[in-house]
Amino acid sequence: MALGVDACAVARATGGAAGIIFAKGVLAGEASQEDGIAVQRAALEAARTFIAAHWRIKLMADAVPNQNAKAALQEWAQGRGIGVPVYAIKSKSGPDHEPHFEVEAKVGVLPPANGEGRTRREAEQAAAAALLAREGVWKAPAR
Repeated sequence: MALGVDACAVARATGGAAGIIFAKGVLAGEASQEDGIAVQRAALEAARTFIAAHWRIKLMADAVPNQNAKAALQEWAQGRGIGVPVYAIKSKSGPDHEPHFEVEAKVGVLPPANGEGRTRREAEQAAAAALLAREGVWKAPAR
């Protein structure tokens, strides 16, 4: 991630709201200890909210390098404690020498994603890639 470029983009998009978050923490030194703690907690929550709103997708995208989609989905899901991916064949069509599979990938409470391919493995990879792309972890694969 090009942190400087992304930081500038986020600052432009939010009108410099990041500075307000950190300014709250500085003001804590001018008040009582209890007031300072309350302000620090508020600043921490504001920072968490800000990061979740403006940096979540950028941070998640960098957390999973583009490798095979099934491995990436497993790593991403386990890293967030949401379970392991489960793949189910929704349909198999075509002649034996040229089958077509449609597979569903599901992780925890997330909505399932579908993928298609000439082999079960190819369809599972496509479903995993679709789920990762939908969640903003991967860019959608080029077709």
